[in-house]
Amino acid sequence: MPLSLPKIEAFPEPQWERHFHRRTGWVGSDCAYSVPLDAERTLWLFGDTYFGEVRDGRRVNAQLVMGNSIAIQQGKDAQTARLQFFFGSHEGDKPTAFIRPRTPRGWFWFGHGLAEGKRLWLFLTHIVPTGEPGVFGFRSQGVWLAEVLDHSLPPTQWRYHLHQLPFYHRDDRSHLSFGSAVWSDGKWVYIYGIRDDRSRSPLKRGLVVARVPVGRMAHFTAWQFWTLNGWSHRWRECSVAGDDIGA
Repeated sequence: MPLSLPKIEAFPEPQWERHFHRRTGWVGSDCAYSVPLDAERTLWLFGDTYFGEVRDGRRVNAQLVMGNSIAIQQGKDAQTARLQFFFGSHEGDKPTAFIRPRTPRGWFWFGHGLAEGKRLWLFLTHIVPTGEPGVFGFRSQGVWLAEVLDHSLPPTQWRYHLHQLPFYHRDDRSHLSFGSAVWSDGKWVYIYGIRDDRSRSPLKRGLVVARVPVGRMAHFTAWQFWTLNGWSHRWRECSVAGDDIGA
């Protein structure tokens, strides 16, 4: 039987929302994750981002940066906290994504992340265009794990390694990937993902769970995957822990 998942309610928080109502530079994005870095700093991860201006409540001269951008929040009080936004290098008058694939084709969308001491782990889904017409002419091609060596430095000085996650599957009937959410209990890091199986239902998306000992995130042989019979090193045998989850 799948796990019984608790109900969690979310509410607007206007005092925090005002930090993202901006008139120049970063003026909006698709998706947002937050990752605590230390007692005072929080990392924000964004998807496709608009860079430009806002006038009279509308974007003007705004360019779409495909992929991602980030922000560093200093402080935990909504009244006094400060946010600074970061992109990659500029190409002409347009910034690039903060982090890009090694190949020129496609872009990265952030999953979640986790800080372990000064080290920072960020999950990245590699998205490539398919050439199909319409706004959904793209597909995922894999998941990567970015290992930032020292997140205490300014993001413009971050050095990182990219590790390709071996636990990824996609074909015409199914999709399995990890990195949608990350949580640690101090002993294990739990990595949550999604499993689509069109043989069950074309819109059925299930929750899957992996774990790895703290400090061994990039040691992929140490990963374990939740099954109905306990934890296993065989990732393709992972069980769905809950149904009807979002992206």
